[in-house]
Amino acid sequence: SSSLPASPNSPYYSLQLAEKYDYEENRFLQAVQDAGMEYYSVTLLVNSDDTLRLQVARDIAEMLRAGGLKIYVEGKLYREGKE
Repeated sequence: SSSLPASPNSPYYSLQLAEKYDYEENRFLQAVQDAGMEYYSVTLLVNSDDTLRLQVARDIAEMLRAGGLKIYVEGKLYREGKE
């Protein structure tokens, strides 16, 4: 699995950056607490017409919740978001 937003098979993947910024759950949890973010909530607004984006947003929210953040996903139709 990759700790960067690029596949290890991609020419844009940097092994040096991956080693420097490797994900460690305990460090993430500590950073959330140090920043006082456990007291905030965030809503991800997603185009509900696109079921893939909606599912990805739900997956991301679930991962962030596991890290102690309060994350909600709200799906809106594309035309509603333009008003």
